[in-house]
Amino acid sequence: MATVQELERLYGQGRVSELRRIANQGNVEATRQLASWGLVASQFTLGNWYTRGANGLAVDYEQAIHWYKEAAEQGDAEAMYLLGDFAKHGLIVPGSTNGAVGWYEKAANLGYPMAKIWLGIHYCEGDGIRHNPALGRKLIEQGELSVQEIDAPTNMRLGALFCNSCMYADGENITSYEDYIKSIRYFEHAVLGYRKLGPAFSELLEQAQKFLAEIKENKNRIYDDGVNKPQAFEGDSDIRNNHSIVGDWEFRRDLPAIKYNPVTGIQRPAVSYFLRFSFLADGSYIGSNSDGARMSGNYIISGNTIRLSNSGNTFRIEGNDTLVYINPNGEGVLNRV
Repeated sequence: MATVQELERLYGQGRVSELRRIANQGNVEATRQLASWGLVASQFTLGNWYTRGANGLAVDYEQAIHWYKEAAEQGDAEAMYLLGDFAKHGLIVPGSTNGAVGWYEKAANLGYPMAKIWLGIHYCEGDGIRHNPALGRKLIEQGELSVQEIDAPTNMRLGALFCNSCMYADGENITSYEDYIKSIRYFEHAVLGYRKLGPAFSELLEQAQKFLAEIKENKNRIYDDGVNKPQAFEGDSDIRNNHSIVGDWEFRRDLPAIKYNPVTGIQRPAVSYFLRFSFLADGSYIGSNSDGARMSGNYIISGNTIRLSNSGNTFRIEGNDTLVYINPNGEGVLNRV
């Protein structure tokens, strides 16, 4: 094990490559000493070890954030990106979406691919930054050209994004054939990614598989080899006026907190989630949820089922005052408001 005196000698001689070699051997104290002297690689390595609880260190997000910030201040783009993740999941105080966007933007400006992808996602959703889907798409495409592999959670987010109205400038919810193909590709990669992660991620794997199956079904129902099917709902009887569904509906559920997992990137404080839909007499609808997503388009009724013609979402009518929203994660009851 290198002594402090040996480290000081190498540091004084500017022999950075040898210092990095020592740090890479997993010597915690040597790495800590080098990090305190300002060696960026050692600062970043300590941040990783504290994040994952590696090399005998306990998981300590406060220490991880401290060392990532030290590395970021010296221009380390990956450290900036990871700080964005910490901010997004509320682990930097004050944690906020705005804070996450700021770190992503810094890292993206330095060319870090995953930061470009996540900054693009925030632009597409208008989440913590001005809604700009065109710029968001461009950033996502730029990031994809450089990144070697996108992790499963990011693939899930991208898959959902490309079938969501937030990809369009004026809240239009018209998922193109090309976007369906992109969405399917992202979900296919998410499925492969969760399979590689093993049994601990079986629930997320199942979710990805369900979303993939639903999106493939929606794409095949609406499009035929890239051409929109104008008669996609042929045979359905438009009996919307025979049901008293016109009006405002809302689904609410208190969701428990999810502890941050540095592998999946999943963390969420306890929240009160809502989903709102307004069905109009002319056959159109407007929707929104607590995440800030907006939806709009047309609906059609077949029997006791309401289908949104351009997204594939469905509702089951269970009376004048109850609708059941059906999605891959289960069902939720909407009541009149």
